[in-house]
This record gives sequence, C-alpha cells and structure tokens, in this order.
Amino acid sequence: MMVDFLRLCLDDDFRYRVNLRSEHFINLIRSGYAKNKIIRNEYDKYIYEIAKSRIKVSGKFSKYNELFFDEYAASYSTPEIPGIYRSKRLKNNDILDLGSGAGMQDIFFSMNSHVTGIEIDENRYLMSELNKIPYKSKAEFINGDANNFLKEFDGIIFSDPLRPGSSMERTVNELIPNPLKIISKYKNKYAFDLPPQMSWDNIIIPGEKEYISINGKLNRLTVYSMDLSLSASSAVMLPRNLIIRGEPGDYKFEKTDVKKYIYLPDISIIYARLLNEISHYDLGLLNHDQRRYILTSYNLYNDFPGEIYRYLFSAHENDLVKKLKENDAKRIFFRFNVDDYYKKKNYIEMELNGSRDIYIFKSDDFLIGAEKINFSN
Repeated sequence: MMVDFLRLCLDDDFRYRVNLRSEHFINLIRSGYAKNKIIRNEYDKYIYEIAKSRIKVSGKFSKYNELFFDEYAASYSTPEIPGIYRSKRLKNNDILDLGSGAGMQDIFFSMNSHVTGIEIDENRYLMSELNKIPYKSKAEFINGDANNFLKEFDGIIFSDPLRPGSSMERTVNELIPNPLKIISKYKNKYAFDLPPQMSWDNIIIPGEKEYISINGKLNRLTVYSMDLSLSASSAVMLPRNLIIRGEPGDYKFEKTDVKKYIYLPDISIIYARLLNEISHYDLGLLNHDQRRYILTSYNLYNDFPGEIYRYLFSAHENDLVKKLKENDAKRIFFRFNVDDYYKKKNYIEMELNGSRDIYIFKSDDFLIGAEKINFSN
C-alpha cells in the first residue's frame, strides 16, 4: 500500500534511494519510455507515480526532485512563489490549516509564523511530513479530523478546500470543508483559497478578494476575513511583486484606433475588477473578451501592470502572411480565440523564415501585428 511505502520514506537512507530512483525514472519518462518498461517491482509502482508528479511540479517548486505528491496534490498544491508571498502577508501569526493536503502552503507559512496543518488523509499527511524535510520546515502536521482541533484555537484559520472534479460551475457550498460552515461555527480570522475561475457572484464569503497571477497566468484566489483585509479587492502580480488594491467597479475605456503601443492588463486585475485603478494611464480600447482587454496608447508606460507590445502592422486575414513576411516573422502567437489554434499557427509558420516573434491581435474586422516589449529591456 502507498501509505506503507510513504512510512518507509521517512527513513533517511530509504528516502535517499527513492529519490535517486525517482530521478532515473524521470529521465526515462522524459525520454519516452513506456510505463511497463520502467516498473520492475511493487515499490517501482509508487516511485513511478512520484516521478510523474515531480515532473508535473518541476516549475512550481525549487526542491521538486525531493517532494512527494499524488496526482491531485501535484495539480492543486500552492506553488512556491505565491506560497512565500502569502507567508509574508500573514507573518507573525498562529495559523491552523484545515485540510493541509501535501503541506506545501504550511511549509511556506512556517517561514514567518507558527502553523499546524490538519489532514485527514493519511497518505497526504505523510507526504506533508516528507515535504517539510528538504525545506527544513518547522510546520507541524497532524493526521486527524480538523473539527477536533477548532474549538480551542484562537488564531487564523486557513483552508484550501478540496474541489470536486466533475463540477461545471464552482460554488462555495460544494467545497470540502465548506468555508461557510467553518465561519458559522468559529468566529476566528480566516483566509480561504477558492477556485480562481469561480464566478464573482458565487463568492459569497465576506472579505477581501485577492487574485494572484504568476507570469500573467491566474493562479490563486484567496478571501481574507474583514480583520485581515487590506482592501475590498486586490490584484497581486508575481514574481514582479506588483500589487493593486482598491474598490472593485466597472470601468469603460473609450473605443479608439490602434496607436504606437498595445497594452494587456494583467489577468489578476481583470478578475479583481480593478480596471478603474489603471484609468490614470492614457489608454483607449481596441477590443476585449472575458480573458483580456486590449488597450492602446501613443505613450510608453514602463510601469504598466501587464504586457506591453509595439505596434507593427494592420492587415486583413488574407493579407496576414504577406505582412508577417514583410516584418521578418518566424513565430506567431494569437492573442484572441482561434479555432484549431495550433493547426492554424503551424500552417502559417510554415510560410515564414524570419527571426522575430510576432503577436496577433484582433480589432473589429482586421488583425494587428505587434512585437512584445520585455520589462528587462
């Protein structure tokens, strides 16, 4: 059983040998070897699953090749960058994590606070005990039912609830444990992770809504109780460490023609409904959908919280390849919804032999080509 294998991994020598074999399996998996060509015995079945999970989290954790996850924990555990950010935000506190999973957020909490994670699943409890070893974490983990520990606790309650995989639209009531039930029973300060794509109207927990993005991709939504809130809504852009706070509200940019520069506000700003907080920039609207706003200006704002592009050309679809060739294109990236995205992208790139990456936007009935401006430049 997996639980027996994880208990063995608590032994330093056994864990060292597992990590070596896992690294070997990772190399074989990445080289295209089939599962039945890798597994030779009972322990290999567990090491193979660990190796697959380590591949999945290799971009999330600096010590990924020493960590233990199952498939769910590998998908939903808090990555290192937002984990450390939230540790700093809630520093110098006593934190109780209900349903601590494989323990990663608590490992980061323990850098700045005292934290106890309660996990009812024994496999994940053992994973958390193993995961704190490479980080030399002081987090405490308990295998048990969180309800047995809440009554005497007077600090911050944190929870990243389990999310049913079959749900079409996320709601608070389907999460396990249910944050609303926790709040109704215990009046502690709280911070709850919710599915970041959850509809705004379904977020019925009172407090600050904090949306976190990593390199422009939405990663986390945390709701903080009123006594922990710093604003009604916030957008946190990592690893740039840009934070926008304010009152959510509707803001309409004036429709305009394309100008010298194109701006895409960070996705966290859109979900936090804080476009009004960037209204001081002189920006007009080219187009928008649920995922992005495409704005434009004659001015270059290096401090803009999002992506910046330099306008190159406009074209109708039947002239696109010609314009791309004229602008020395090698690769293209569509910044609007496209049917058969990769098929269309590859078909066009077969016609190109230039040296530039060009991004394609849509405005009304024509296409716009632009070159991305890196913040480091």
